[in-house]
Amino acid sequence: MGDQKNVFTLVVDELHSYRGTVGTEVGYILRLFLERLGLHPDSNQLRLIATSASMDSDSEKFLEEFFGRSRDRFSLISGIPLPHKTGQIPKVSRYAEPFAKFAQTAQSDPTLTMQPPKEEDLIIAVTNLAGDLGEEISDNKPAEKALGSALEAIGLCDAIREGCEIVNGSVRATKVTDLDNIFFPEANKIDGRVVSEEMRGLLIALACSKEMNGNSMMPVRGHLFFHNIQNIWACTNPHCDHSNISHNQIDRPIGALYGYHRVTCTCGSKVLDLLVCSVCGEVFLGGYRTHLPERGSGEFLSSDLPNIESLPDNISSNQSHEEYAVFWPTINGIPVAPEGNLNPKYTWKGADCDWREAWLETSTGILRRRQDGGVETHGWVYTISDNSRTAFPPVCPRCGVDQRRAKSFPTPLRHQRTGFQRASQVLASTLVREIPDHISRVC
Repeated sequence: MGDQKNVFTLVVDELHSYRGTVGTEVGYILRLFLERLGLHPDSNQLRLIATSASMDSDSEKFLEEFFGRSRDRFSLISGIPLPHKTGQIPKVSRYAEPFAKFAQTAQSDPTLTMQPPKEEDLIIAVTNLAGDLGEEISDNKPAEKALGSALEAIGLCDAIREGCEIVNGSVRATKVTDLDNIFFPEANKIDGRVVSEEMRGLLIALACSKEMNGNSMMPVRGHLFFHNIQNIWACTNPHCDHSNISHNQIDRPIGALYGYHRVTCTCGSKVLDLLVCSVCGEVFLGGYRTHLPERGSGEFLSSDLPNIESLPDNISSNQSHEEYAVFWPTINGIPVAPEGNLNPKYTWKGADCDWREAWLETSTGILRRRQDGGVETHGWVYTISDNSRTAFPPVCPRCGVDQRRAKSFPTPLRHQRTGFQRASQVLASTLVREIPDHISRVC
C-alpha cells in the first residue's frame, strides 16, 4: 500500500445485522484485518462502503463505532421511494375472479413441483386474463405486453405499493398474507395454501407481464422462510378419531400425529413426544414425569418441559431417567413380553436396565404399573437402576440393536427433529435438482 494512489475498498452488506455481541466481534476482526494490511481506519487509502435498508437515525454513530472511523468521514446516501397513486386497490380487487381463474389455468397446484408453469398453459392463461381485463392482443401487442397494459390500466403497481404502505407505514418488505387480506379479504384459502388463489394469480400475472419496451412491470423479490421441525407429537389413544387418521387401519399403537406441540388431541386424549428406533422404526412415546404420591406407583406424563429455564439447551436426548419416561405401547393392548433377539434385562455401565409392564391412561397421561380399568394403553416402560442416567435405552427392545458401546449417541431411539445443518442441506439440494436446465421465455 506504499503508493498513495492504491485504495483498498471494504464493503459490508446488511450492516444493521452486525449489532450487539456479534457486531462487536466482527468490528474487532475488521480492525485486526486492517492492521495486518497496514491501514488505519481513517486512512485515505481505505474506502468503506456499507449497505443497509434498516438503519435508524443513529446510523452515523453506529458507523463510527463499528469501523472506528470518524463519523464526519461518512456520507449517507438515502433512497427516495417512488411516488404512487392512492385509491388503486379497489380497482384491482374487483378482478378477484379473473385472477383466481388465471392461477388455476396457469398452475393449478404449485405444490406438485417447483418447476415454472408449462409454457403452453401459461400462454393460454395470459391471453384469457388480458381479455378479462379488457385488453386485446394483436401482432403489435403480444400476450405478455397486452397483460402488462391491462395491469397498468388498473393501477396494479401503485396498488401494491399502497398496500405495503397500509401495512407498514412505508413501502417496504411486506408479508404476502397481509397484502392478500387487503386486496381480497373475502377470498377463501385452500387448506395448506399460504395465500388465496386470487392473490396467487395476481403475483403470477405480475411476473408474466411486460411493459411495451419489454421491461418487467415491477421487479419483485420474494423470501421463503422454512421452519425446522422441532419434533413430532403423537396421540396416546390408538382408537383416536382424528379426521386425518385412516380408520381402516386398526392395528396401530398410537393415534394422530402432530407437527406442532400440543397437550391434548382433538379426541381428548393426551399427546406425548413421538420417538422412533432409527434402525427398525418401532414407535415409542416419551414424556416428562411428575410423580403422584397419592396414587401409589402412578406418575403423570406430559410433553411439556417442567423446567422452562433450561430451554432451549435441554431440547435433546439428554433427559435423565428421573425426569423423563420412555413408554413402548403394544398393539391392540395385547400383553406380550418385549420381543427381539435380546433379553430385555441387561446391565449397562454398572446399572440394571429393564422394560416393565405398565398401563398409560390416555385421557390423563397417568402411567401406572397395574391396570386400573379405565381407557388405557398397555405397554412397557423403560427403567434403569440409576435415575441420574439417560432416560433413553441403549438397546432397542424390538430389533435388539445395541448402542452400549457408542460414544456420541448411545441410544437407537430418536426424536423426530431436524438439525439446522441437515435442513439447510436438504433445501439446497432440492433447489438445485428442481432448477430446470434452461428457462425459456414464458410468453
